Amino acid sequence: ETSVLTRAGDEVTLSCSTMIDGQQQCDGTTWLFTGSGNRAVVELVNLGQINQTVNTKADRLKLAANCSLVIKKVREEDVGRYDCQQWKGEDNGAHTLVHDSTVVLSV
Repeated sequence: ETSVLTRAGDEVTLSCSTMIDGQQQCDGTTWLFTGSGNRAVVELVNLGQINQTVNTKADRLKLAANCSLVIKKVREEDVGRYDCQQWKGEDNGAHTLVHDSTVVLSV
């Protein structure tokens, strides 16, 4: 688990600690968010695609070339736990979780 401290309004990059080889456009990376005020888990990125239904965040999120999660104009509501999951695609279309790392963001 990694902790990151930033100021409101700044841009922050949350790193995925271990990357799996052979990803095209981070198609094996999923980012999950659990806010500090609630226990609901929100899927921010699913297999390399930003979740556009995350109303207050989608336009402030992007994936870096190394599949790190970049949050622009950080807000107080961004405080919480971010889980980076690495999935390996199987020939039958299924995915297997091969790595999970956590970043805790404080503002």
